[in-house]
Amino acid sequence: FLWIGTNEGLDFYDGVNIVHFDLLDQENGRASVVFTLCEDPSGTIWAGCSNGLYRICKSSDGISRFHSPELNNAVVRQMCCDKNGLLWIALGGCNLLCLNTYTQEITSYPIVCKSLCAGCDGSVYLLSKDDRLMYLPEGASVFDYLSPEVDRFILGKDISRLVCIENKLFMTDVNNSPYVLDLQSMEITQLDFLSKMRDVIKHSSGELWVAARDGIHVLDTNLVRKRVFRPYHDNSFRCLA
Repeated sequence: FLWIGTNEGLDFYDGVNIVHFDLLDQENGRASVVFTLCEDPSGTIWAGCSNGLYRICKSSDGISRFHSPELNNAVVRQMCCDKNGLLWIALGGCNLLCLNTYTQEITSYPIVCKSLCAGCDGSVYLLSKDDRLMYLPEGASVFDYLSPEVDRFILGKDISRLVCIENKLFMTDVNNSPYVLDLQSMEITQLDFLSKMRDVIKHSSGELWVAARDGIHVLDTNLVRKRVFRPYHDNSFRCLA
């Protein structure tokens, strides 16, 4: 099953049929833009939208809005959930927020970030407002800088999104094809066959599914494109879960 965030709400795709959820904004009556999706360890899917944060129960398809003073009517463009159930939320121009999905407690960090993602080892990676790549190892409380070499590479580029799949960090460049940073070797590869990459998930088969402007690209473990498909005619794929 595939959850797809779009410019006009949320879609659920079972491989054959599409079920659409508007996630209506109560103030203007319009469908919310779904900017980001992620799943916590309990299986709940979280949707960051143009009018706040939503929770989706996969077993019942029930959708509810998460209410808190920090997030009500906030534009949630970037977020990720680490393996310990901490939901990291980036709000444009505001401090980084961390929501404990078990206790519902929210902690604020004095960092303004453009994008962030969680690694399978529990680490959290983020791109700061001044285009520095930082990381927080599992169990740590202070973010540190990842690599001066990577910072020099990023300088002057317009990186808008980070996604971590195992030991690879995918970076979306607004003006160019996306880049992939190998977190072990620190080597960077450009995926020049992709345009406007918006999200990446790993399928149970081991394939990588990439949401891009022109559809969903399926890559093998060597980052070679195998196929492209479009579940329906719309071109507003933003995120996957």
